[in-house]
Amino acid sequence: MWGWHELAFLTGWLTGPRQRPLSAGARGWQRFSESAQAVLWHELALLANLLLLWWLQDGHPSHVALCTFALLWCMRLSAKLNLFFGVAQNGAQYLPAHLRYLASYFRTRRMTPWFVLSVSSASALFLWLIWQAQQGVNLAWAKIRAGDGADAYGYVADDSCRWAGLNIEQQAMVVEDAYKLSEGEAVKAAAAFYRSIAPFPCGLVEAAG
Repeated sequence: MWGWHELAFLTGWLTGPRQRPLSAGARGWQRFSESAQAVLWHELALLANLLLLWWLQDGHPSHVALCTFALLWCMRLSAKLNLFFGVAQNGAQYLPAHLRYLASYFRTRRMTPWFVLSVSSASALFLWLIWQAQQGVNLAWAKIRAGDGADAYGYVADDSCRWAGLNIEQQAMVVEDAYKLSEGEAVKAAAAFYRSIAPFPCGLVEAAG
């Protein structure tokens, strides 16, 4: 979906109601207003797509598509604001010929407070997402502690077992066993266990087991 929006924008099919350069001498609110008009339809299309994803994923356990789209939108909006406030290299030379007028809305200047804030926030978010992906477990350290023996791959299939408490080898074994079960092979637990512990379906459907 994101690729469609990028294609629509870069081909000039979906930009905004204002498709001409910034007015000479425009500053303050006038500059902001004209800049917003230059990309308004595209931003509204992104918002509509985000709401559609929200509706489609309502009630589903996974919201990867929604979160990915929202993250891309926020990062894109941050980049647009950086171009508006000014950056040292704004990339105007890479605009296709039919969008060259957009370069008049860019500002070239040294580092701004917004640049520092946006890059710092994006970096902090990146580190937080890594921590969330591990759910508080340092997978590398857990692997070192477990070693490479049979215990490194074994897991207890009961109510005390939690995905976040498994090392990376144990997580892989859970996924492998779930897949084997979906293919009809015998494993150490029933399908209900794998559906409850794994953060994704692992090939199992509700009717299995």
